[in-house]
Amino acid sequence: MKTQAAITASAIRKELAQKFPDIKFRVISQDCAHGNSVLICWTGMPAEEAVEKIANRYEQGYFDGVTDRYVTLTNPENLPQVKFVFYEHNRE
Repeated sequence: MKTQAAITASAIRKELAQKFPDIKFRVISQDCAHGNSVLICWTGMPAEEAVEKIANRYEQGYFDGVTDRYVTLTNPENLPQVKFVFYEHNRE
């Protein structure tokens, strides 16, 4: 059975492939004791902001350094989500 992170990574990979068919993305799921995450890697275009616009919808929330806690957001689209989404963009 796939983990929540693997399900989320698959959904992100599919949406990125539809939006940017000529770009090769590596979308890697990661699970650990404190939660889960997805790492998105690519080279060249598109700009990081364009990828973030898609992938941020798959993130459960964010860490608020002022209150020192993780803030969970609502999920109106009922998408699979992970605790964190990270990016590795090589701009070559």
